[in-house]
Amino acid sequence: MNANAIALDALKPCPFCGAGATEITPNGRQWTGSGWGEPSSVSVRHWCDAVPGQPSRMLERVGRDEASAIAAWNRRAAIAALEAEPQGWSPMETAPKDRYITVQQHAVYRWLPYRQGSEQLRKGITGRWQRYVGYGFENAELSGYGWRNAELAATPPKD
Repeated sequence: MNANAIALDALKPCPFCGAGATEITPNGRQWTGSGWGEPSSVSVRHWCDAVPGQPSRMLERVGRDEASAIAAWNRRAAIAALEAEPQGWSPMETAPKDRYITVQQHAVYRWLPYRQGSEQLRKGITGRWQRYVGYGFENAELSGYGWRNAELAATPPKD
């Protein structure tokens, strides 16, 4: 087993996807005339596997050397607190389709029904989930661990 494989074994899995591709990369090597110098930093770069309806995701943690980059990648919030049973959240299957809701990933979603006579409605598709993205809503797959009624600081625009 080479040194890079040993280093990769020391990494915790991605906190978002648990899989994907990860690499350890030296940054900022300078040509000294007689060879490449030492890197100015080292990055742990991770690409999450593609998920339909979600943007691609690349995560990076940087350290002064390989050990500090791995330590930065492995740093996590208190796992027990994250894995504790959420309070005040309802199962995703029960999400209402008549109001704004907050999904446990801290995004505001709404159910937008298709208009009478639309092609989608003729196909038996009654509506779609949309996620609030700061300037309006965009179509999105409803994902998360639970939902609750949204508490919006300002009413999002109607599209």
